[in-house]
Amino acid sequence: MNLGLNNEGVQRANRCLILQLMLEDGIVSRAELVKKTGLRKATITNIINEFLEIGIVHEAGYIKKASDERKREALELDIPQARIISLRITSEKYVIYLYNLKKEIIKEMEAPLPDTNDVDSLMDELISKVNDLVALSGEKNILGLCVGLPGPYIRRPQKNIAVVTGFEQLSKIDVQKKMEEAFPFFVITEHDAKLSAFAEWKNIGGELQGIDKILVNIQTVGVGVGAGIILNGKIISGALGIAGEIGHMGININEVYTEYGKGEFEQYASIQAISRYISEKFYEFPDNTLSPNAGYSEIKNAYLKGDRLAESVMHKLAWMVGYGIANIIFMLNPEIVIIGPDYPNSSAFLNEVKKSVRHRTHSDIFEGIHIRFSNLEKDPTLLGGYYLTLETLLQKQTLFDCIKQMN
Repeated sequence: MNLGLNNEGVQRANRCLILQLMLEDGIVSRAELVKKTGLRKATITNIINEFLEIGIVHEAGYIKKASDERKREALELDIPQARIISLRITSEKYVIYLYNLKKEIIKEMEAPLPDTNDVDSLMDELISKVNDLVALSGEKNILGLCVGLPGPYIRRPQKNIAVVTGFEQLSKIDVQKKMEEAFPFFVITEHDAKLSAFAEWKNIGGELQGIDKILVNIQTVGVGVGAGIILNGKIISGALGIAGEIGHMGININEVYTEYGKGEFEQYASIQAISRYISEKFYEFPDNTLSPNAGYSEIKNAYLKGDRLAESVMHKLAWMVGYGIANIIFMLNPEIVIIGPDYPNSSAFLNEVKKSVRHRTHSDIFEGIHIRFSNLEKDPTLLGGYYLTLETLLQKQTLFDCIKQMN
């Protein structure tokens, strides 16, 4: 087997490496590119000259780094027409963002799932909406489409299947194949929690210091709880793609089968669990501001305003979330655990989560784990779709070819 690269392969890899650094760093100098890539100055010069010639880089004045006395000519990627489409399907709605290469959202779409709950109707609607964005941007300017799916999202050679409670029809269609048939550009599908975790990783800064850097992102949507696991910048998928399906972790062996589940983590730590907690505790708090049938958003808002019933059930939820995190700590030993945006972002909730984790772990272990909320302003799943599309095109060494055809 020939594992080497020919000259053309080397050139392709070098171009993608330069593109990656310029996407990550924004404005850079030739000297910085030489230092960070290890490539010869002549190689960098040839690649940058090629980029200048086809119009995807422009000169941006001069920059001076603190460690360098000299001012150096600055370079910046200039591909304003390039677009990435990121789409997310939940059990209740779909959301679509159209990004440029500066991670700016050019267009947003959001709508509830079709009333029929028919997957063919949903796919027709999604394809139509994506086609609207393609018409807006120009087909040649679309680098790719990423679809985030609820799960478990099972990958098999013959078919990819999303198994979603309350939307069983989604398992009857291979979304990846359907989208590939509909569009000529690159398409990738991934579990929503994994995409969310990937976005968190890309925005983590200097928080991760270990030799094996592990980030776990926990999120809840409706009846489920999922996690994305990132190891040294790579999404951990597992043999069938279901790594991170922590919602199906058994935490109560004495639980009998009920309409709520069978003793699984998501039965106690999901949004749906809150409604059950409200009904169980409602009459203990006669002065509460909620109704027995209050929805999650209403309960969450009441909690943030100090309603005692809401505080009681939310702190029970937090305690259960901490139970799951403790299990994750002993299985994966992550450096950082990030709690997704659907849980209430409050110090009181986070303190209860940490108290629960501390109760189940040794103090030296607990002190080595950083648990916090997500600090991303927009939906991290959709941002993760943007990042994964770029990352995959770079790994496949096709990003430059996609960009070149735009000019």
